[in-house]
This record gives sequence, structure tokens and C-alpha cells, in this order.
Amino acid sequence: MKDFLLNLLFPDGVECVLCHQLIDDNHQYLCSDCLRQFDFITGKSCNGCGKSLPSIFDGLYCSECMGREQYYQNGLSCVTYNAFSAEAIWKFKYHHQRYIGRMMGFCMAEVLQATYIEDVDIVIPVPIYRKKEKTKGYNHSAIIANELGRVCEKKVIDNFLVRKKETRALKDLSRDERIEELKDVFSVAEDYKVFAQIGRRILLVDDIFTTGTTVKECCLALNRAGFNEIVVITFATGVL
Repeated sequence: MKDFLLNLLFPDGVECVLCHQLIDDNHQYLCSDCLRQFDFITGKSCNGCGKSLPSIFDGLYCSECMGREQYYQNGLSCVTYNAFSAEAIWKFKYHHQRYIGRMMGFCMAEVLQATYIEDVDIVIPVPIYRKKEKTKGYNHSAIIANELGRVCEKKVIDNFLVRKKETRALKDLSRDERIEELKDVFSVAEDYKVFAQIGRRILLVDDIFTTGTTVKECCLALNRAGFNEIVVITFATGVL
């Protein structure tokens, strides 16, 4: 019902989801002014975190990801984190503006369609704790994943991964604190473990790549259940 009412107020393809001006080009969610304020990643990027890399950079990983053990095959991101994308993410996650999440999923689908769309079978979001989702009313990563799956015509399973316990807000924690907080928090739901036996390839979806701890722990849970072909995509990532 909430999504239905939001679509009545801000119908896709008519008003920009960020500034509410009329859309004057062929983008489904954003006006041309807001499109220009996002720093879209279009060139060479890190295969781990998706950060934009200089065209002359020799290698697959940035200096941060080079020293990390990788638990997935490919990492993508849509935009570089800046003041504009930070505000959009904040409104989406903490002010219930779900239509912004659908915009993110649409933009991420465009990135995926130009790269690894054939390398995935199932789209799954990073989960939030059940009690928190019930209180909040939605899982922000699931909104992104469902729009991405719709555009790319891929199966989305919202409850593929389970968050076994509540954790503190990660935005307030250091890297080491995040690692400790998220250790062994995720698991694959029993109903879906059989998919590993038939070689299903996974696309893991989240809103932002910061330290990479959440992505790592989700992929570790997938690895333990037998899933080894994983692509990760986020809407925003940092800058070198």
C-alpha cells in the first residue's frame, strides 16, 4: 500500500525521485540535473570494491583490495560516494523514501547489463535482522535488489541469506569493530542450500561498499554453503 501511494505521488518516469522536477529525458527516475551530480563509474574499476581506477592502472584490484582475501569473483559499483549520493542514500535508508532505492536498483541494472549479467542466476540482497525489518517496514537492500532483478529479468530471493542476530549500527563502528560485530552473523536459509548442488550463480546486492566487511561475511556464508560463483554489486563505493 505504501509503495502504491508513493507511485501515485511520484510516478516513475514523470518526476525526478530526488528533486521532483519533471524528467526531461529518457531516464526512468532522474532528471538530467540530478544525473550530472552523481559521479558514475564508467571506466576501469577495482574488481573487489568497484572503485574507479586510473586508466593507466595495471592490475585488477586497488591497493586496499589487493591485500584482502577475495570470497567472490567480481565486484561492481555504480557511483563514487560523494555528498550528493550520500544524501540520496541517507534519505532512502533513514527517511523511508523507498522510491530512491528503486532508482538505485535501476542504475545498478544498467551497470550489470553492460558487464556480468550472464554470470548470475539469482539476485539476493544483504539481509537485515527480522525484528529490525518488521519495525522499519522494509529491507533497503531488498528494494534495490527487486528493482535490479525486474530490469534484468533475474530471479530475486529476498530471504536467501539470514541475519542470525541484531548488530549495532555499522556506520558508527571502526573497521575492526565491524569485523567483530559481523563475524558469523549470516547464514544461507536451509531451503536454498540445494541450489549450490545445481551450480546456481549468485548476485549479492547492497547499497554501499565501505570497509567490505558486510560483503565479506555474506560471501563467507555463501561459500560455506557451497556457493563459489558470486558477483557483488553496490550502488556507491569510496574513492581512492
